[in-house]
Formats: sequence, structure tokens, C-alpha cells
Amino acid sequence: MTDPTPAGPFEQVLNFREMGGLPAGGRATIRHGLLYRSGHWSQATAADVDALAAYGLASIVDFRTEIDRRGDGGPNRIPTGPEYLEFEVIDSSGRGHEIRSVLMSGDQAAIEERFGNGQAEAFASEGVIEMALDEEKQRVFARFLDVVADSARRPVLFHCSAGKDRAGWAATLVGLALGVPDDALIEHYEASNIHRPVEQRLAYYAERGVDASVLRPFLRVDGSYQRAGLAAIDERWPSREAYLADALDFGPDRIEKLRADLLTPAT
Repeated sequence: MTDPTPAGPFEQVLNFREMGGLPAGGRATIRHGLLYRSGHWSQATAADVDALAAYGLASIVDFRTEIDRRGDGGPNRIPTGPEYLEFEVIDSSGRGHEIRSVLMSGDQAAIEERFGNGQAEAFASEGVIEMALDEEKQRVFARFLDVVADSARRPVLFHCSAGKDRAGWAATLVGLALGVPDDALIEHYEASNIHRPVEQRLAYYAERGVDASVLRPFLRVDGSYQRAGLAAIDERWPSREAYLADALDFGPDRIEKLRADLLTPAT
């Protein structure tokens, strides 16, 4: 199965947007043209590749595993020039491998058994908590923050398969470092529901004889998922800054430098 053609600036790439313009305390905002996020580029057209080249990226971070890449249709189709970094994070938030397997089987009973009765919502929240607390995942996201903090590697595009779970948490981590308020982080996270319309995807599966409505919590995002991850941090660390320093090796000096680099001055 291939994804439906998404709406947006590209022909076959979904959920593309930037973090520029997000508020970051006071009157400061994140600078435009430096931080981009998206879904995968495995099915990008030649026009998509040309369009992406115009963004002048210095680096592209891919959070997918090799299994994800095969399921998405193969290697990324991206411009030559940007540094391409494979920072693999197993998709335990969206349960991507399981969803693909069950949907491809077309076994409706298996879909209901595995993801019905509130299981989908619970998996989604638990997956974000795992990304926040699992030490192996912390190490990967720490490497990602190293890229964001390196001026020579910006502008940077980061993505996973759908551009909503792993890329969503990565964006939240950058937002925490830059002092973006929770409400703005959640609003940015939930914009995946606009850039990746859920009903269109459900209709796509329905045309193939699969009722995927029970998977709606996976196909969309909900602010409660991110809030669960943030709450897990708040329960274990005295502050978000302490979490960044302890879990991601991104201490106060690095936060201050990142804010100087990526925020417009308050006026």
C-alpha cells in the first residue's frame, strides 16, 4: 500500500512544515527558515526533490528504522548536498510496524483485537512516554539536538514515516530547549491533523476493504499524547531544563547558545 497523495507544498510528501514563528517566551519567536519537519521522502517525485533543494538544507535527519524505510517504499529521494543522518528510533509511539502488518493482512478481527477497546489511545500515550524516558531513545534524540545546535548543520529537516510521532517528539524537545510554551508546542504538534488528513486515510483503506477506524488514534495526533510525555518528565525531574541536561546532555550553556542562535530578539 502507498499513502494517499497529501495536500501541501509537495506532490508526494506529507506533513511538511517549519518551526519558525513559534513563540518562545516574551516577544521572542523561533527564526524562520532553519527548522523543518515532515513525513518520509521515499515516494518523493522529481519535482519534490527539486522543490526541497530550494530550501538550502544543510542536513536531513531520518528517525526511521530500515524496516520503516522498506515499508515506506525504499530509500529517501532527496537532493544531493545536505548531510543525510540516519538516527533510528523504533516507532513505539505509533506502533508503525504492527499497524502495517495488520493492515496489510486485511484481517478485520485482528485489527479490532489488537487496537480496539481503547488500546490504540493507550499505546499512543505510552509511546511518547517511552520516547521521553527510554535511555536508548534519549541518546538518539541527544544526537539530534547536537545537529540542531550546530550552525554548520542548519537549516535542518527532520522526519520519520508520518512526520507526527518521532518527528513530533523531536520538535517538542527543540521547543523545550528554546522555551516554547506548552500550549504552543501542543498546537504545533496537533497541526499534523491538518497536514495529514485522517479521514482521507481512512477512506483510502476503506476502498481496499479495510475498516481502519479503530486506528484513528494512531492515524491522528492528540495533545494528550504529548502532555503524557511532558508529565512523565515533570514527575522525574525538577524542571524541563534539568531533564534536558541530565537525559539529553543539553545543559544551560547550550540552551543559552541555542536561544541566541535560533530566536528573534524580543522587542
